[in-house]
Amino acid sequence: MRLWSAPSGPKLPQLVGCRACFMVLPGCPHLHSPTRRALHYCAVACTSILAYSQIVSLHTTYATWSSGRASSSTPPASVLGGPPTPAVAVFVQLANPSVWPHLRDCVTNVLEGAAGITEQGARLTRNVDVYVGMVSGSNNSSIAEDARLLLLRWNRGGEYKARLIMNFSLENKGADVGLFFQQIQQVHDPSKYEFLLKVHSKRQEAWRCQMLTSLCGSKDQVKHILDRLDHQRDLGILGPWALTWRYDDMVDPVKVQDSFDQLANYSFPENLGGAFMRRAWDFLYDNRVALPPRDKWAMVAGTSFWARSAPLLQNPRLFSAISRWLAIWEFGYDSNCRNRTACLDALGLERALPTMITSEHALNIAEVPNKCRRHDKHNHCCHHRDCMSSCAYALPPPSV
Repeated sequence: MRLWSAPSGPKLPQLVGCRACFMVLPGCPHLHSPTRRALHYCAVACTSILAYSQIVSLHTTYATWSSGRASSSTPPASVLGGPPTPAVAVFVQLANPSVWPHLRDCVTNVLEGAAGITEQGARLTRNVDVYVGMVSGSNNSSIAEDARLLLLRWNRGGEYKARLIMNFSLENKGADVGLFFQQIQQVHDPSKYEFLLKVHSKRQEAWRCQMLTSLCGSKDQVKHILDRLDHQRDLGILGPWALTWRYDDMVDPVKVQDSFDQLANYSFPENLGGAFMRRAWDFLYDNRVALPPRDKWAMVAGTSFWARSAPLLQNPRLFSAISRWLAIWEFGYDSNCRNRTACLDALGLERALPTMITSEHALNIAEVPNKCRRHDKHNHCCHHRDCMSSCAYALPPPSV
């Protein structure tokens, strides 16, 4: 949608408003009639008439929002004078600094996806805080400066800001989920966030690319995801393509065939995934809450996802378990280990965290939209050595 320009003569929209609302009489080309009616009833109680400059400001703000949204029909509350657009937290676990360029591109796309275009250029339409965590002893000085400069350009004007929180001293415990737990322990104001993105530097390139392509592969993909979270209030977690499963997917031949490396087959069998989840669930709930029915069981393989933040950042039960887990987990991690506490719990948490969100918080799980399909029997979205290039950061037209 093009930026609104004030019409001349009698076509100029008349707006009546106050701090909380405004009324658009017939003539505004950008608001659908239900929205006009709602704003009309809201504005009846208001007494001040907006000056012409305020009219232009409001229309500019609305047009900025609409140019930066993918498919919604309702402006953010901040356009209507209400509370700010929900903030986003991005948690990056960078155990492998060599793949920072991939994760840097992901962060860039989140910032651009959370932005709209104004007369002053691209400006954020919500606050975005980026948490980058690295294990103690990592070579981090150049990455820290690069991240700082990346976010700096988003703080040169506009209402919303990007903030960087670096942590160079995380303990190497519990793989990426252990680093994530240490990061969220240090969040000072968790209630400010509505959504979060968790991504990490997974060693396996094809798997890492699958997650990053799905979750933050382009600014347009991020816009689609934020739009969906903004408007589907019962949606709790969005996982990567072909890596997001429910219990029934394990026994559905079509779903297994469509999963990444056909791994859905191993999501919840009792002697593997089911046992891992039961172990993590019992620890999380201190053996006081039984596993939920199987229709609530969910898994995000690789533990990278978008989610509503409250179940993870404002959950006393989870934070109690995190403190106990970090106290007993061994240092170091090997993805092939099966005889160490931290390894087994990391595998269990791939399942227990999504299941906690779907059961305890009664929210839904889904794959992110715009699934990329390639003629590949392994259901990989990226060809070999194509991660973060033509595949991930030039998202093809949706084929699903």
